[in-house]
Amino acid sequence: RVAPQTIFWRTLWPSTWRFYLTGVCTYFSLPFTTLTCARVTTLQITASFGFSLQLLLTLHTIASCWQMVKLPSFSALRVAGRIDEIRREFIWRALLGMGTFVFGAVIIMSMESLFMTTIGSKTPLLPYPALQLMCLLVGLDCLIGLHAAVIQTTNLSPHLPGFIAGAVLGILLGYWLGKKFGAAGILEGGIIGQLCFSLWWTLAVCWKDLVRKPRLSSPAYR
Repeated sequence: RVAPQTIFWRTLWPSTWRFYLTGVCTYFSLPFTTLTCARVTTLQITASFGFSLQLLLTLHTIASCWQMVKLPSFSALRVAGRIDEIRREFIWRALLGMGTFVFGAVIIMSMESLFMTTIGSKTPLLPYPALQLMCLLVGLDCLIGLHAAVIQTTNLSPHLPGFIAGAVLGILLGYWLGKKFGAAGILEGGIIGQLCFSLWWTLAVCWKDLVRKPRLSSPAYR
């Protein structure tokens, strides 16, 4: 029988504040765009923007479930140094997740009228050009989130600078472009922020970890 151990806050704090700061950056990359939309567009456009975003974020959550249920197993495999197994399972789960998101987004865009009638909504979705941009932005965030979740099983956050830079750039560009091009400009700013920092930074860190040879003495395995 294993004796209980005392967990000290100072031990958890370094990874805890990084985890929550990552969540704050995610908020500014997606939900915050609704506030930007309310600032630079009309109430009607903001209503459609917020409703469309909530719908796609729900799809984002559903798509992420394919991998979220395996994260405890990933942590256990990482402690055992079985990185190859994490990599194989992650590839399969990421493909399922992104496939689910793409399938759901296509259904929403191609069967919009039937979908809106089914759920009984009187608030329309964004018009197609902007809705497609929103699907791309949320899809990028879903892809980034799948990789970030694997990184966080190391109890480290080397991808955090990319998250911060991407969120800041997305907010600034979104506000500037939104004043010129409306909802589409806000979404374009977010996409540029993701592409310039969050996407490649997170994927690079994740795959660098997944293809390396594990060393049980490294901080990630202590």
